[in-house]
Amino acid sequence: MGARRPVVGVLGGMGPEATVELMRRVLVATPAIDDSDHVHLLIDSNPDVPSRIAALIDKTGESPGPELVRMAKRLAGAGA
Repeated sequence: MGARRPVVGVLGGMGPEATVELMRRVLVATPAIDDSDHVHLLIDSNPDVPSRIAALIDKTGESPGPELVRMAKRLAGAGA
């Protein structure tokens, strides 16, 4: 087995189409010849993150911070 390559963690699902678009862009930008040449991505697609717009712009919603931290910790625990 070769050198261990990094695992990229992505906080996603807060705009599922944006998450898919990010994956597409990574795929296109990767100079892969074989499936095994691609980037190792772990994506936590979590639509339950409180609205960033309500919290940050409207100042009426719950902070998304705690859930984003939980997601990041899960990704880190999985090797990202």
